[in-house]
Formats: sequence, structure tokens, C-alpha cells
Amino acid sequence: MTLLFVGLGVDGVNGVTLEALRAIRESGLVLLDTYTSRVADDLRRELEEKSGREIMEAGRSLLEEQQRDVVEKARSANVVVLVPGDPFAATTHVSLRLLAARMGVQALLLHGVSIFSSAPSASGLQSYKFGRTVTIPKTEDLDLVHSAYLGIKENSARGLHTLVLLDTKDGGLSIQDALQMLLVLEERKRRRVVRPDMLTVGLARVGYPDVKVAAGSLEEIRLRTFPPPPHCVVFPGDLHFAEEEALVLIAGAPEILVKEHRARGEVAERAGKYVDKTEAVLGKIGLKDLPMLLSREDVERVTSQASNYLEDTRHFLTAGDAETALASVSYSEGLLDALRLLGLARFSW
Repeated sequence: MTLLFVGLGVDGVNGVTLEALRAIRESGLVLLDTYTSRVADDLRRELEEKSGREIMEAGRSLLEEQQRDVVEKARSANVVVLVPGDPFAATTHVSLRLLAARMGVQALLLHGVSIFSSAPSASGLQSYKFGRTVTIPKTEDLDLVHSAYLGIKENSARGLHTLVLLDTKDGGLSIQDALQMLLVLEERKRRRVVRPDMLTVGLARVGYPDVKVAAGSLEEIRLRTFPPPPHCVVFPGDLHFAEEEALVLIAGAPEILVKEHRARGEVAERAGKYVDKTEAVLGKIGLKDLPMLLSREDVERVTSQASNYLEDTRHFLTAGDAETALASVSYSEGLLDALRLLGLARFSW
């Protein structure tokens, strides 16, 4: 007897393979995961009609807290766990599979199409250029969004695309609400991770007949109308010329926005770190007793110019011009270092 994990894909009952239907028909117990992912409306009923078998919906209690009971049932009968997408995208099913191995029960797998491959395909972006996937929960606590925010930042610094999965519980988190959450978090953190004019791809109901894919500025996508969830978002990194064309022709992105798009990359990441360091110094710099030939106003003019260069740096980073930003912040650091070396100011980097 076996414990069989079956991926249902992303297209409701239409994404179920013939092999999956055969496995359902030959099972002693069929469980439909309704906990780790959104289940299409009427999926259980349609699967029961096609397979002729009764299907039991399985929530958190059964899949997490009663895992041992599930594995024990697989000792005497074939047990099938149906999972939207691909089964082991969720750690819940990994732990169930490992428990079966520890208990000596055979566990098998039938793959299904996953959002991890279908979202890149739907957007026209190349799957091997994606970095770490992040998830935004449906919550009012923005501290819970910080991990996703940092994930976008890290991928962008490496020139990689970011797939942002949006929570599916309680009707699902919309693209509009998720982008608004990121903008509010950006106002708090001020790490220059997201901005209203950055290139953004919104994807709604990937795999369904009413799928909608739209690319534009973050603010444009935030105001766009999409069909109901499930939703996800992609923030592009560095673009291949074929990806640029795909975003324009497939996702409807304005050509000028795509041409002007530049991921932050390593240079921008380095410039951003220098900005934080220089900003901290300007906030606590102490001026020493000045020689007779210099006035405090003279030295303050130098620190003011350093602040101006820092403000220029922020402007260049926002515009996506990382190289000029790095040069600008270097001017700011140089002025401050000159004051310190001349014994006119006290600070440490």
C-alpha cells in the first residue's frame, strides 16, 4: 500500500491528468488539501463525478496535527492526497512524506503544474532568472510583510526577478492591496525597494480561463482591475531583450517603461549602503574647535554640500542610475572625510 501525493495543477479540474484520475479511482481514501492552497470552486464535486470516488476535504487539523493517522491508513489501503499545484511546494506535505519514510510506508508522487513555472510562462519571463520566491500574507500587521520586502530587495540587488505569491485565505489577497502594503512599508523603511514608477507585472488566476496578465508601473498596476484571486505579482530584474519584447507584446507594458527599466543590481545595492552610512554620519557629526581662519559657517557649508550630494544620490537611485548614484555618494563621503582628516570634525564610519 502507498501514500500517493497528486498534483492537481493550476487549472482546476481541467489540469488533472489521466494518471491522477486513475490513482483516485484505485485508492482507498482520497484527501483534498484545502489548507495549503486555494481550491477552485466545485473542484471536489467535479473530481468525484469524473472518478466515481468520494473525496474528503482535508484542512490543517488533518494534514498537520493528524499526520500519523494519515500514514497509518496508508499501511492497509492506498491513500491519495490531492494538492493544487505541485505537492511539495508546501512544507506541510514534505513533513508528511518524511513521516511516511520514518514509519516505513511507501510514498509516491505525481507531479502537477505549479505557479512557480506557470507564472514565468504567463508573463513571458525566463524561469531560470527568478530569485527567491516570497509570500505576502493577508494581514494588517506590516511587520509580517517585511520578509517579502527584504526578499524583493535581495533579488533586485542580484538583477533577478521576484515572484511574489499572495495569500489565498479568506478570499485571497488582491494585487491592489498587496502593492499598497508594500508602498506603506516602503514609507516606513525607506530602503528604496519599491516605488510607484517601478516596472511591475500583475497576474490574476493563472491557469484559469479568465487569466489576466498586465505589466506597467507599480501605480498603474495597483489601480488596474483584475478578476478575483488567486493573484500574484512579479517584480522584474535585469531583462533579456526577448523578455523586454514579451512584457510589451504579452503583458501590455508601455515600451518606454520597459526600455528604461533597470534592476538595482550590485552597484545600486552598494550605493544604497553608502547612503545609509553617510546619512548616519551627517546626523551625528560633531565639529571641533576651529582655527582662527575658519568659521563654523565655513565648515557647515561643507557639510551642507555633503548633504546635497546625498540627496542627489537618492534621486539617481530612484531614477535607476546606479553608477551616477555611486559617484554622487562618494563625493559626499569625500567631503566628510576631508573635514575629519583636517581635524575639523569628529565621527567614525
